Amino acid sequence: MAKVGVGDRVQLIFPPIEPDGEVPTERMWVKVTARSGADLEGVLDNNPDKLVSVSFGDAIGFSEWHIISVMYADGEQAPLQGQSDSYFKLCLVDSCVLDGSKLIHFLYREEPDQDFTTRRAVDSGWRIRGDYRDESDDEIDQREAQIVALGRVLNRDDTWLELINEPIGARFIRDWERNTFVPEGT
Repeated sequence: MAKVGVGDRVQLIFPPIEPDGEVPTERMWVKVTARSGADLEGVLDNNPDKLVSVSFGDAIGFSEWHIISVMYADGEQAPLQGQSDSYFKLCLVDSCVLDGSKLIHFLYREEPDQDFTTRRAVDSGWRIRGDYRDESDDEIDQREAQIVALGRVLNRDDTWLELINEPIGARFIRDWERNTFVPEGT
């Protein structure tokens, strides 16, 4: 963590003031403006979706243990030392989840696909489908999907975060009444 310095961008988790059940937290970027040991200062470099207590450009004080991701000033992005690289692994996800128009409805983990592997990331095996309750089979079949880092999906919908390390073969469906995921078939 000592490598993080002035000019770098770090991602932090911000809880909403009044949780609405839709977005429990937001992950936002902060540009580092000062550092003193493990304490850092910066300015918010995102426009919050749900928070009302902070705005773009607000001063933010934090400790290095709050950091969940780093984008160095030279453009390099790297997982933090000692942290799981799970968020950087790839997945296949419906575009409607990434654009925020649908929450995750169904997710499952299969054997990773070597064709998804890039020079910097490997496939996690996670396949993530957006809400399809009010759509026809044709509409669902017309959806576009993207191969992205799991962290990008979690930025939109992190209600399944505790499942990220589930084994291959795991299958979960959202229980809409409790806003949680249950094993498929329960």
